[in-house]
Amino acid sequence: MQKNPVLKREVRANMRSPKLILSIIGFNLVLALTGFIFLAFFEEAEPLERLFLELFFREDAARSMTAGELAYNSIRLLYCLLVLLEFGLLFFIIPTLTGSMIAGEREHQTLDLMLTTQLSPKTIVFGKLMAMMKTILMILISTLPILSLVYVFGSFSLFDMFASFGVMLVVSFFIGSIGLLFSAWIKRSVPATLCTYIVLLGMCILPLVIARLIPDVVGPGGSRSASFLHTLALLLNPLLSIVCLLKVRFGAESSFISYLENSTNMAAETPIVRHWLIMSLMLQIVVAYLLVLLATKYLQPKYRRREMNSAIKERMSAEEASEERKES
Repeated sequence: MQKNPVLKREVRANMRSPKLILSIIGFNLVLALTGFIFLAFFEEAEPLERLFLELFFREDAARSMTAGELAYNSIRLLYCLLVLLEFGLLFFIIPTLTGSMIAGEREHQTLDLMLTTQLSPKTIVFGKLMAMMKTILMILISTLPILSLVYVFGSFSLFDMFASFGVMLVVSFFIGSIGLLFSAWIKRSVPATLCTYIVLLGMCILPLVIARLIPDVVGPGGSRSASFLHTLALLLNPLLSIVCLLKVRFGAESSFISYLENSTNMAAETPIVRHWLIMSLMLQIVVAYLLVLLATKYLQPKYRRREMNSAIKERMSAEEASEERKES
């Protein structure tokens, strides 16, 4: 990928742009302010701690926690808030980066010039995606000192931080592939970005809502086809991957497995349920690669020829309409 000229051009342009520095500063500023505000109100965070324990453990366990145990779990809550906030920021940043990668080239009328060179559509698309991943990699590396705040208190290990780092990279790759597909399919940057947001919100929210509202259709009592589709949607849910990571690292894997049993048609002993996080990340990588290959289809000469012919027809019809108005 280092020999990819598109990647080199994008990385060079990003390094010279002040937007990258401002993005890193703003990203870390939000995380740092959240961490320091939480530590400043450390003693008044008991309602949040109870809510945290009810989400990641059992409700009766949350009610039986003593003050000392709640103080220990406050550090866990801080880590949980920082990881979820980091995911939320990436969720809104990545579509804005990828939405204009191909559509922006169309708007600036430079895509046709790139396609007249020896660059293949696959080289262009993968170069754009890898440039975005390099930007996200720099942002994630810059957040490691802030996440190390919880490491100072002794509640977490370095493995926990690097595990969240790896999951964030895979989730970013998956989200970026969706945005890149819409950028290659839709001709404008703003509609491509909006479509990416709508699809991602649907992927994160709809499977959880369906499992809650109609458990008889997708749960153990539902049909196999509906349960399979719902399980596939849960595996592709990036938010659920983050929640699974937090539950596993907090020792609440049993509660997450019971949730999967109630939401799918699989038993707890199945490999998919037992290794849900690994299966989810592997499936997201495979689907992301397929989406990028699909994005290259919209840059193929055959598709581009149809697109250019339709643009020529639209321009000719507009010129004919203007001439008719002049004659009238």
